[in-house]
Amino acid sequence: MNKEIAIIQRELKIPMDNVIFNEIHPYVEILSANINIGSLPFIATPGNIIYDTSNEVLFRLKWNQIYLSNQAEIDSEIYKLIGRSDVLITIGTFRRLYVKDIKTDTLICAVSCSYDTNWKVEKE
Repeated sequence: MNKEIAIIQRELKIPMDNVIFNEIHPYVEILSANINIGSLPFIATPGNIIYDTSNEVLFRLKWNQIYLSNQAEIDSEIYKLIGRSDVLITIGTFRRLYVKDIKTDTLICAVSCSYDTNWKVEKE
């Protein structure tokens, strides 16, 4: 099971606690911060499991829950990236956040978030 968690975590680039395989339907439920954030369809072949990580599937995952569970660490990385903390961060699509200037209400940038052993953010 730990091997599958590592594989899925590497593909999705989000922290995960556990996965639950559904034996009846071919999907795996994903738990992050002990919250079920959604599921991935998969197909099992001899010696291999292939996960559907298409955008259609990823956009259904609960990115808002992942972000809120890791907000302090992600926000800190954003502040370092842009060199300021007087911003409003808005949740976007899977692993994307929007950063606005509080005073002018203008978009500073969109960032892509990824997790390996720590959170990393990059301007898009």
